[in-house]
Amino acid sequence: MRQLRFLEPMAAALISGSRRVAPAGLAGGGAGACGRNSLIGPDGSIRPLAGCCELELEPGQALRIETPGGGGYGVTPPGAPQVHGGAEVNAEW
Repeated sequence: MRQLRFLEPMAAALISGSRRVAPAGLAGGGAGACGRNSLIGPDGSIRPLAGCCELELEPGQALRIETPGGGGYGVTPPGAPQVHGGAEVNAEW
């Protein structure tokens, strides 16, 4: 994730992909996560943005860009540990 706070008025353009359709996995692996773009107001309010858009930004606003997660590779063998968020779920394997 990247977050850019603007100190002066500025025009910006976003051209980003995988915001509606998740990146595909390979060889039977699961899909990755979609990315997100948001405009954060000086008061902390969050407004979702499209993958491709043009913006006129004011001082104090921030642009948050969350890049898509990559898809998985290969099928998980039966009995293999399931990993979620870096923590092993099935420690018996």
